[in-house]
Amino acid sequence: PFYERGGYQTETSQARLLLGRLRRKRGDYEGALSVFRQQLDLARRTGDVAQQALALEGMGLSEYDRERYPAALADFEERTTASRSQGKQLGVAYGLLQSSGPLCRLGRYVEAKAALQEALVIASRPGGDASLGVQIDLADAEMALTERRYPDALAIARRLSAGAEGVEVDDRMEVQQILGEAATRSGAPREGEQACSQALELARKSRLPRPVAPALV
Repeated sequence: PFYERGGYQTETSQARLLLGRLRRKRGDYEGALSVFRQQLDLARRTGDVAQQALALEGMGLSEYDRERYPAALADFEERTTASRSQGKQLGVAYGLLQSSGPLCRLGRYVEAKAALQEALVIASRPGGDASLGVQIDLADAEMALTERRYPDALAIARRLSAGAEGVEVDDRMEVQQILGEAATRSGAPREGEQACSQALELARKSRLPRPVAPALV
């Protein structure tokens, strides 16, 4: 409210994005969507395409987290288009990566793999984002799990787990969850149980509600 009253548009946008992300992390998806929609309306009125892309990303992630995959895909595709219009290759890559998730969940594997491949090409360029590469690998492993290609998922998860020290906490949790399921389904239940225990420990340390349930499952 302070920034809004003072007419500080940049700071208002930054605060809204942070507030939306925090609400999403806490599992308040309706609250998050409300903030992101306000931000999207403001960005459209001011013609700020970069802020539109960030708001759409937040909306898509909120919809994806609550398993509304068609809605998430629509937001991610619009976010990718906005980044393309600005020539923001990193933004395009993240939009494609994010789109691959709902595409996979909807059974549209050919499109999901094509999106990941295009994102990987961008991530592999000099000066690319290391975190993006990790998240592409995670998405690839998750897709392998849903297609029951357990050895492929296990190989990716083991490789990521071996270099986990440089990986963000959210990604480390997902790595251990994938490793746990892939190992168990590949006939290595002891390794799977250990990985799931690590995922659960990380989830509980985060003090956030969302990551605990999949770790327990």
